[in-house]
Amino acid sequence: MSSKPISPRSFCLLLVRWGRRSFSSEFGSVSRWPNSPECGFLICSVNQHMLGLQLAAKICNGRLEGCFANSMNVSLDPQSVQGGEYECDVKTAGSVALVMQVCIPILAFAKTKSVVSLCGGTNADFAPPIDYMIDVTAFYYQKFGISFHTEIRERGYYPRGGGLVHVSVDPISDKLSPVTLTDMGQVVKITGSAFVAGKVPTKQVAEIMGSAGHEILSTHFPGIPIDIKTFRAPDNSCHGSVSAFMFVVETSTGCRLAVSRLGSSRGPPAYDLVADAINLELIPCIDSGACCDNFMQDQLILPMALAHGTSVIRTTPLTVHTQSAIYVAEQLLPSVKFNVETLPDQKSVLLSCTGVGAEPQ
Repeated sequence: MSSKPISPRSFCLLLVRWGRRSFSSEFGSVSRWPNSPECGFLICSVNQHMLGLQLAAKICNGRLEGCFANSMNVSLDPQSVQGGEYECDVKTAGSVALVMQVCIPILAFAKTKSVVSLCGGTNADFAPPIDYMIDVTAFYYQKFGISFHTEIRERGYYPRGGGLVHVSVDPISDKLSPVTLTDMGQVVKITGSAFVAGKVPTKQVAEIMGSAGHEILSTHFPGIPIDIKTFRAPDNSCHGSVSAFMFVVETSTGCRLAVSRLGSSRGPPAYDLVADAINLELIPCIDSGACCDNFMQDQLILPMALAHGTSVIRTTPLTVHTQSAIYVAEQLLPSVKFNVETLPDQKSVLLSCTGVGAEPQ
């Protein structure tokens, strides 16, 4: 590990670039959430991208240029990270979770606690549902020492969004701790939910999703307790219409692997949607022995690069997004080098990195 401290500019740039769904053509780009289309090389391809960058610039007192729709070049000159209270309104059903991926790692390195109020879509296409941020992202971030709490005031869905989420982010106490996760252990518990809201005509859709999840998961994991809640969201607690599910598998060694989907009148029937998600995505990930799912994988690169010490995590073969994230981290932090060791079964890899030991700004 280099003895040279990370420069404030590189530090802020690394944090700011983190929640991006696409990078400039220098890095290449592919969307990563289920059914997400290719983003090309646009840096600001949708509204939440621009708002995420604007919020990041505000948090780090930066000068931001080129942040407009379809921009391929954005310039940010960041300064020190400032904790406090912030607001961001996506004004559409664009994902608040994507904005959270930008601001949470930055605010964790402020010297004071921060609260961010976010308005937009809580369950959106091509993005993690807010429940994933609560049950999975927060769980893994806590292992490194990044602590945040999310309060859902209202849920928001396509087409107008309107969801309201309050996120409180605690400052890290000193430096991020390295994490070792190489043994997935045994599945010990499965939880989840399936729900409908708005103009989705009946709760029966949620019940089909929930019962399908229970049936298929119990076949794969006989004897393991499964708790899947099904419900119809009250009209006064949400905006828009949706059917959705998320299932979370917990293991004996402290791993969580999840799968989620949004239903669609143009998509497959509810049962088939659940079956495909579990059989084609979740089960192969578990069978590989990975200690995180494919969608947490790239979000671990940042805390690994900034931690004080060496982290080692077993994952599925790296996604394009993870490869891009590693490239960005290594470019901005020259002393950081990620190593990837393919395991004999060819189903998983050991991803390791010695971080720079970044401190609060």
